[in-house]
This record gives sequence, structure tokens and C-alpha cells, in this order.
Amino acid sequence: MTKEELIELKDTIERLIEYSQNEIIDKSKIWQFNLIIGWFILVLAILNNYIHFLGVIFTPYAEDFVQGLLYGIGTAYELVCVYNVTHELTLKERKKQILKK
Repeated sequence: MTKEELIELKDTIERLIEYSQNEIIDKSKIWQFNLIIGWFILVLAILNNYIHFLGVIFTPYAEDFVQGLLYGIGTAYELVCVYNVTHELTLKERKKQILKK
């Protein structure tokens, strides 16, 4: 490869890394928003133990079902978000992977 081709390849790799970094940041923002939604759902389920606002809307058996559903959905949101946020590759690891190839 000529020197110009190597410089062009280096520029291409740097642009790919920058694009990848922006993509990771965008995904991180989405997962953070979903994490907040999960917390909100869990707080609603916990507050129902004290205020019983679901009892106004639903019959007693349906209230218990909906509260359990809120606990399940909130917990699932939290687990999925925590897993996805913690398993993203860092930028340094990606650079190493790309430059090794």
C-alpha cells in the first residue's frame, strides 16, 4: 500500500470509530430513558400498596393482577436496560478490535 492509501485508510477508520461512538451514545440515551420508564412503573406498583389507586379503576382481583403486571414489567425493563447498558463495548476496546484487523 502506498502512503496515501494508508492515510486514507486511517481517515476511514477514524470516521468509523466516530460514527460508532455516536451510535453508542444514542443507544445509551435510549436505554437510560427506558430505565427511567422501568423505575416509574415500579414506583406506580409500590405506591398502589399505600394509596390503592388501582382499586378505583379495577375490581379487587383485577387490581391485584394489574399490580403484579406492573411489578413484572417494571422489573423486566430494569433488567434488560441494566444488561444492555453494561455490555456495550467501550470506545477503546472497539479501536483495538478495528486496528488489529
